[in-house]
Amino acid sequence: MFAHLRKRLAELDAQIVEQRRALAELEQTRSDVERELHATAYPVLTLPVEITTEIFLQCHLVLGRLCFPNDYEGRNSTDLASVCSAWREIALATPILWSELVLRFHRMPSGLAPPQRPGLMEGCIDRRLTRARGCPLTLHIECRGTEGFPLSRLRDIIHRWSHRLQYLHLDIGGRDMSQLELDSVSFPLLHGVTLDCAYNPHLHRSRRLFADAPRFHDLCLLSKTEIYIPLEFSLPWLQLTKFEGALHDLSLFTLAPNLCEAISLFDPVGHSTVITHPNLRSLTTRADSRTDILKYLTLPGLQHLIVSYLPIRDSLVDFLSRSSPPLISLSVGEKYGTHFNNWARSLPSTLESLEIRDAGSADGLVDPSILDALPNLRTLIFQDVADGFSLL
Repeated sequence: MFAHLRKRLAELDAQIVEQRRALAELEQTRSDVERELHATAYPVLTLPVEITTEIFLQCHLVLGRLCFPNDYEGRNSTDLASVCSAWREIALATPILWSELVLRFHRMPSGLAPPQRPGLMEGCIDRRLTRARGCPLTLHIECRGTEGFPLSRLRDIIHRWSHRLQYLHLDIGGRDMSQLELDSVSFPLLHGVTLDCAYNPHLHRSRRLFADAPRFHDLCLLSKTEIYIPLEFSLPWLQLTKFEGALHDLSLFTLAPNLCEAISLFDPVGHSTVITHPNLRSLTTRADSRTDILKYLTLPGLQHLIVSYLPIRDSLVDFLSRSSPPLISLSVGEKYGTHFNNWARSLPSTLESLEIRDAGSADGLVDPSILDALPNLRTLIFQDVADGFSLL
């Protein structure tokens, strides 16, 4: 009886081994068939890793940014990681996909920032940014509301990653930016900063920003009326080459002698005198400006000019006469099309591109002799011309 049972047990073990072998063969066959199915239905999954990675990089340029918390209504490039395990591995191994992050602290769920675990949310942020490895970082930070996320914790996040930041977009509403202590930390890679904030001199201290940022050169102020340059800011002005934002006086052009490009809304407080800035190459005036900035500037090096607000037509003629710039491109707004022949003779012969928006009536719009005086003109655009026009 004993020998019989041992023999029976050995037979069962042999059958189990055989069944396991057969099961392994079936699983391998199934895997092969599935792979063939995917190759037929989804040929992109069969691409070499290098090609798939390049696709991810191209998607990164057109899809939405990675947000935390992930409440963005659209899609972003990291969603590709959810397609399959292979794509997830590729996404995790592609640092640039993780190099830009939007932090919306006003939308953070309470479970991410419990009082008993103050570092939980910071850990989640660090894990995402760590995947960027050595890539320079871009951070878009939204932290509005006086009862919102403590600025002391936001300060620690910025300071921890300051050595990797290349671009910083900071939106804290009316909160005191000095609490972030942006002057006490080094930003060795920082190129550009966008600030969207309000300022009340009775509540906030003067702001000293980015004192140790040797590559900083691009500043954008999104607030239209609350920020006054330079009264509330101490910045490395000599490094600045590009500015976008509202101006309430012309002190920027004195503080930033190396400025090359400016996109501005001009809403002056008090009177201004004419300032000469020899290095400005590009100037764009916004339509919501309340005063013509050109009558206060002499720009002998200007090459590109986009004018959206000029209440007096002679202002452009006077500016060109005073500055004698080597202008390459010019775009002007309404009130200029119907009087083109009256002011176009003041255009420099260096002009290559001319655009007139809201040109109006076509009657007598262009005097051919004016075009003869512009030998370098390659592009001529008239927008909103009634009934079209002819150069003949």
